[in-house]
Order: sequence, then structure tokens, then C-alpha cells
Amino acid sequence: MTIHARRRLFYGLFAAFLVLGTSVIFYVSGWRFDPGTLSLRKVGAIFVRSFPREARIILDKKPVENNSGFFQNGTLINNLFPKTYELELSLGGYKPWREKVPVAPSLVSDEKSAVLIPETTETIATGTIARFTLLGDTPILQNKKGGLSVNGIKIGSGEVTGSTNDLSKILVFNSASGTYSLFNSATATRTNLNAALKKAGLGASQKFKIILDPYDTQNVIVLETAAIVLFNTNTQIISPEYKTSGAVLKNIAASQFFFAWTEWNSKANTSTLVIYDKFLHKTQSTAENIRGKNTKLQWAATSEIALLQDDGSFYTYDRNKDALAKIADDVKDFSFTSNASAAAALEHKALEVFFFNQDKDYYRFNLPRAQSATSIEWYADQSHLFVHYPSEVKFLDLKDGAMINFEPVVQTSFASYDEKTNALYFVANDGLKKIDFPK
Repeated sequence: MTIHARRRLFYGLFAAFLVLGTSVIFYVSGWRFDPGTLSLRKVGAIFVRSFPREARIILDKKPVENNSGFFQNGTLINNLFPKTYELELSLGGYKPWREKVPVAPSLVSDEKSAVLIPETTETIATGTIARFTLLGDTPILQNKKGGLSVNGIKIGSGEVTGSTNDLSKILVFNSASGTYSLFNSATATRTNLNAALKKAGLGASQKFKIILDPYDTQNVIVLETAAIVLFNTNTQIISPEYKTSGAVLKNIAASQFFFAWTEWNSKANTSTLVIYDKFLHKTQSTAENIRGKNTKLQWAATSEIALLQDDGSFYTYDRNKDALAKIADDVKDFSFTSNASAAAALEHKALEVFFFNQDKDYYRFNLPRAQSATSIEWYADQSHLFVHYPSEVKFLDLKDGAMINFEPVVQTSFASYDEKTNALYFVANDGLKKIDFPK
């Protein structure tokens, strides 16, 4: 081979190397030729993780292979030119799921919490069931006459207002008679607390409210107009714990180490939050007064408590930092995630979601018929909410801003969700049923 031929071969191979190398670099960098625009464009991708995982995937009306399996929890759909895609998921026994997913250059759009709503239900109990209360995954049934039963055992009549964490004690209030009774699960016996308190020395005419501490299997909390006492159900002895200097006590909530309650000043129409150490018997009050009267009080975490006032103001208080923060207005119900990382506030015109451990996550939804929505509950993945209406329950995906999948889960007048079993229990045709959601 002549020297000229060798040079031509070298330059030819070098040019081919440059073209091929450049093409590889462009390809690895995400550039693709778009026949639609006859130009090079950077591509993106969509990651899909569905529940159940075997759902059929359709992208812009074309099937996509579902790669979810034992070693891969989801499907990556790559080499997608930037635009908004129609993503559909379907599976027999479930309602179809749809979403419009925007794809941007060099980015992966995440759809990792696509939950399909089951269409099948399971009957748990039959009869004349009007309502129920879930204690863990154990339903306490209430018939149309107000009678209560658990696992076939009658426990009284009225409304279940609390239980201990081990379910050994269940508190029942009968609003018709104004009577509180305590059901002992171990002995299947009931104690009339009104009669027991009268015998122990609490006046029969004294107005009071009884609350059960979930962490205490012996004592019940007696909330009087201006005092708090503990009543030991074993010894039948009353122990005074706290007395106000004229303010009216409104609501009390117990955590493992603390009680929290509000004291309402009727003249100023302001409330003060008080935190009480159950073991050191010391109190800590908020320096800042809160406008209005408290209607709901709930511990959200070890050191944080949430308050809802009668004017719709929603607050959180951190006892470690002694910090009171107003979260929202016009609120009629709120719900915290199980780890207290986020709160949802149901308002008269909308629903707002606040994430406390992150700066960017905030959602607001203009719910249809928001005025008639009654309550909200978090779903286990903390990316969805159940929204309760008088005759149905709907399922809200927080990433579904257009609420395309804001579908009814079930038609019912009463329902409750159990996160541990990932099941929605509901009343239908005078019976108790449940829907098991995919895990």
C-alpha cells in the first residue's frame, strides 16, 4: 500500500471516529433525531410505578411493556421527546387510571404512586348496621337502635369515644341519658362511670366530660368546667390534677407523656393552650392567646399538637420550641399523616396540604362540592387522601392537579380507613363491607 493510500485510510478512519464518537456522545447526552421537527432534540423519560404493579401501561394509546418484577419496582419509559403525554393504567377488577404527564429534556417525570381504585368489595358483617368505629382493624358495630357490639359481644349503646391502645378498655357515651360506660374487653363487663364517680364523691349535678387516655389502662380523665381530675377505675379513687382560676376548660388530648387542653376566656373570647407533664405534674402554657374557642385538639407528634378554633383557624404548637404557628383559615377538618410530616386542611371552598419537612411541597385543590365535604383521611402512601361526602367517598391523588382521577371509591353514608391493613371500611345495605387497596 502506497503512502498516499495509507494517509487516505488514516484520515478516513479518523473522520469516521470523529463522526461515530460525536454521535455516541450526543446519544449518551440524550440527543435524538426527531422526525417530526427534522431536528436534534434532547429526550426525557417517565418512571411509572403502579399499585397493583401488574397494571397494563398505555402511553399515547400505545402499549408499553411493564417491567415491574421481583428485582425492579417500576417501569422506565425513556427516549421520549419533550411534550405532554397521555398515560393510562388498567387492570381487571380496578377502575382505570389516567394522567397527563409532561416530559422535559434530560429529566424523568415521576409517577411512582399511581394507585388504581379496586372495584371488588368484601362483606365483613350483616344486619342493621348504621355506623361503626375502627379501633385498629377491629370494627365496633352500631345498629340502627344505637346498640354497640364488638366480635359479637354487646358493649352498650351510644357512641364510642375512645379506647386504650391495647383495646382492653373502650369508652362509650350515651348522649340520650348522658351516661358514660367503660367496657372491659378482658372480662366482657361494663362499668357505669357516672354512678362510680357519684359514689366516689363527684356531685351528681356536676357537669363533666370523660376522656380515655390511650396510654393508661387504669385511669380515666374527668374534664369538669374548671378542673381536671383522674378517676382510677380499679381503686374507685378520684385524684385532683389541675384547677383553673375561672377559665372554662375545652377539650383535652393525651399523648404518652403529656396532656394538652385549652382554657377559654369567655369575656375576651380567647383560648390558652396548656401542656401538662403527666409524670412531673408541671404545666406549660402558651404565652400567646388564641382567638376563639377550641373545637378540635389532637397530638400530631411527640412534641407537636394541632388546634382547630370555632372561627376556622388552624394552628400547630411545638412545645419544645414554644412556637405557635397559624396554618390556615376557614378550616372545618384536618388530618395529619401518621409520621406528622404533613397535614391536610379541609376548608369550606378548598383543600390545602402542607408538608413540614420540605420547602416546596404545597398543594391546593378547589374541590367540587367542597362545601358539603365532611372530613378527610390520609392514605398509607401519604400521596393520596380520602375525601368524605355525605353519600360517597372520593380518592384524591396529590399529583393530580387537574383531578382527572378524583373518582368515587364507594357510595356510602359512613366510611373509615385503616392504614395498617390498607382497607376502606364502609356501610352499605345495612351491612359492613371493606375494600382492600393494593400494596
